[in-house]
Amino acid sequence: MRTFTVAAVVLILLAANASAQTADDRVAIQKLRDGHSADHNRHDAKALASRFAPDADRMSAAGEFTRGIDAIEKDYANQLRGIDQHSSFKDLAPLTIRFLSPTLAIGDTVEQIIGRATGPLTLNVTTIFVKHNGRWLFAAVRNARLN
Repeated sequence: MRTFTVAAVVLILLAANASAQTADDRVAIQKLRDGHSADHNRHDAKALASRFAPDADRMSAAGEFTRGIDAIEKDYANQLRGIDQHSSFKDLAPLTIRFLSPTLAIGDTVEQIIGRATGPLTLNVTTIFVKHNGRWLFAAVRNARLN
């Protein structure tokens, strides 16, 4: 009986620790997304790209695929100098996060970019997040046009 009690206590402590870690990770991922919005609204391509893992990739709403921080930064810079020159970014739905492992998560949200040269753009965004050197980053982003 004593072994069972000790094992139960250990399991409870491990579950509490995992729950606290998950809560901290959720906060960190949400801060990453919030920072992404702020970077877009400042039109800061370098800051946007810094939120991606070194081997990350991104699919734009136009279907353009980029891989790696340098290519992602260049793509953002082109967008922010062109079609998104006067745009701002807002989330229309809360980010949902599901952890696939302690260092991997998937998230979905709906966002809108307004002030674009071609009019507002509403997107469903699916993101794979990776914990890289203790920091949550974007590993893959897929934008799907809703309008």
